[in-house]
Amino acid sequence: MTDFRSIGRRAVTITDVALAADVSPSTVSRVLTGSHNVRAAPERRVLEAVSRLGYRPNAAARALRRNQSMTLGVVFPHLDTPQQFSILKGVGSGSQDGGYSLLVTNAQGSADLYETLIQRLYEARVDGLFLAAPIGMTSAIEPYRRAGIPVLALFTKDNAAPELPLVTSSEDAAIRCAVERAVQLGHRVIGQVVNRVELEFSSRVSEVDRVVNACNVAGTKHLVEVLEGWPQQNDGAAALGRLLALPERPSVVICRDQYLEAILPRLGEMGIAVPAGLSLISFNDSRWNRWISPPISTISVDSDDIGRTAARVMLDWLNGSPPELTTYSSPAEWIEGASLGPAARS
Repeated sequence: MTDFRSIGRRAVTITDVALAADVSPSTVSRVLTGSHNVRAAPERRVLEAVSRLGYRPNAAARALRRNQSMTLGVVFPHLDTPQQFSILKGVGSGSQDGGYSLLVTNAQGSADLYETLIQRLYEARVDGLFLAAPIGMTSAIEPYRRAGIPVLALFTKDNAAPELPLVTSSEDAAIRCAVERAVQLGHRVIGQVVNRVELEFSSRVSEVDRVVNACNVAGTKHLVEVLEGWPQQNDGAAALGRLLALPERPSVVICRDQYLEAILPRLGEMGIAVPAGLSLISFNDSRWNRWISPPISTISVDSDDIGRTAARVMLDWLNGSPPELTTYSSPAEWIEGASLGPAARS
């Protein structure tokens, strides 16, 4: 019989855990790798033994046995918004829970660099890849497909890669609440600032348009202004200016939270108060939105949960359970703030 009091003087092994849990070492291995082929009672004993003995898997040995690097890669088109850092936090914590390290790369707004980073991560032998908004990257991920390496898209993807699994959030119900509330407050011209990715590959624009039409209120319109080039924070001010220069200017504007950094100062320069002169609704809900005056009404997306969900889907895939074509994290939530008020009278 093993004297478990002596274990504290050396590293705990998988054999120690097996003896403490009264199971075979192979059963311990299946539990620790997330296999679903273990009955509840043995699984519980293994997990209790792992906790009691303080067992820590030998990552190098496990990687060698699996012929894996035990690393996952993630590529962001740019990494400079609270939402992106929340996704990264969720992906990172979920990957770490599964015993994987995360290699993080940032394309800095360059489509060419985005493609190069995908290739570099392939050369680094990552076991799986997360791609934030992979637009036009079908050929770049082909080596992964041939090698059987899982690739997941985050948030959105283009129609050129229909087989690429996507992890995203359902926003339709929250969008409906936001638009219906705006119409209830008398807003008849609703403006939306978007980038080209959102316009072409996201349901946000079409869903706002659908709800506007479904409200069936005479004179209600939806105007869309598209940012030029790769979306940057300071593009929002120019797009807002174009919207407000229209003959039928909107009384409420919907945009991603990252554009508010440019839009709010521009409104101050123009002498337009929020919400008396213009109401604002944001997507994504950066936490700082709640501390500015007035607090911004938002269609709040739990980006952290998107990251955690993506990590879970990836780990399941690596353990032999391929994902559905689209996996949804927790749905977006409508949070009304003081930035949405009654429509200003002309």
